Amino acid sequence: MTGKRHDLVAIIPPGPDAKREAKRTLDRFLHEIAEKRNPRTSATVEQLLASAPSTRLW
Repeated sequence: MTGKRHDLVAIIPPGPDAKREAKRTLDRFLHEIAEKRNPRTSATVEQLLASAPSTRLW
């Protein structure tokens, strides 16, 4: 583990509801972090599977 930060990112399109949508997105991010559901790595599933030891499940 590198200890590198993983920032949560969302793109909010401009418009009359942008401020409201940004607030909702911030609330969602804070909720995910509080529940520890935020991503803790930027690795893809393919990278994780490639680095995992090969084990046979069945």
